[in-house]
Amino acid sequence: MGRGSPALTTLGLDLHEEELYRLLVDRPGLTLAQCGELVSKETAAVFPELPRRLVARGLLIEDEPGPTYRASPPALALGPLVAARLEELAQVRTAVATLSDHFRASHTAPPGSPVEVVLGREAVAHRFLQLQLAARSEILGMMPVLGDSAVVASDENTAEADAIRRGVRYHVVIPRDWLEQPDAERQTRWALEAGQRITVVERIPVQAVIADRTMAMVPLSSGATASEPAVTIVHESGLVQALAALFDLVAAGGWPLVAAGRAPDDGGDGSGAGQLDEVDRRVLALLQAGQTDTGVARHTGTSLRSLQRRVHRLMTLAGATSRFQLGCHAVRHGWLPPDPDEPGPPQG
Repeated sequence: MGRGSPALTTLGLDLHEEELYRLLVDRPGLTLAQCGELVSKETAAVFPELPRRLVARGLLIEDEPGPTYRASPPALALGPLVAARLEELAQVRTAVATLSDHFRASHTAPPGSPVEVVLGREAVAHRFLQLQLAARSEILGMMPVLGDSAVVASDENTAEADAIRRGVRYHVVIPRDWLEQPDAERQTRWALEAGQRITVVERIPVQAVIADRTMAMVPLSSGATASEPAVTIVHESGLVQALAALFDLVAAGGWPLVAAGRAPDDGGDGSGAGQLDEVDRRVLALLQAGQTDTGVARHTGTSLRSLQRRVHRLMTLAGATSRFQLGCHAVRHGWLPPDPDEPGPPQG
């Protein structure tokens, strides 16, 4: 048997039967005496009965005269054995799933408890989608990866788009360094264009998704250390209120990320808003969120030198001598869309 070859003992053959069958696959037409000389000493010791056993099982064909032996085609001889093992494995898989259901049922909180434990990737993904589908007014999320839970990729989160169509408001808080991730631009652009609010903060104290301030989902452990995804579902209680209050506190200390839009007419007020293009507004939004020049250049698809020239032009347009003054001018003169939950900026 070649080193690294899968053992046919899994299909019910013993090692000696497998050795003889493999020999005749490679060298058909051997006589009984020739086979006895070519097999190992261990197989030779039990050899006399082997050919008859394999012929009876349909793995060898006995030819006349001689007699000589040749192997039956592997797909024909071994296919039924493979099918039988697959059926056994399917039954084992069903048994494991049933045991997992019993395990989850016995390890969750009793009925009426404000806390429920959900274990397993599929179960957690299902509850995450349920949480969004059940929401009536808002979803709040403190998430290190926008649009992703530990088990549901943003492209697979169909409940999110459905909830938005029903008028559910999403407000997600993300850490600033997440904007450096390769897919951040695509995800944030989609979310902002769908009407979500995104607030950028330095760091997130805890991951949580809160629906209507009455139910929350919190991971039991980080994805890096957990052997299996597990979350706590917190039903309407003081715990949910505390998580919602924590969300408000964290969001209040961050910067809203805004979508780039078409610049309005200047209107002759001297603000320079009519001279901005979409990239200008995207640059301002990312700078407002605390991004570095390198990060802004990557998100906008420009070189670092081109970005710095663009920022210098914006400062000249605003009559600013520093980036801080540029930011103040951008907010005061409506170069960036205002936070929808905040009063409008002072004019003048």
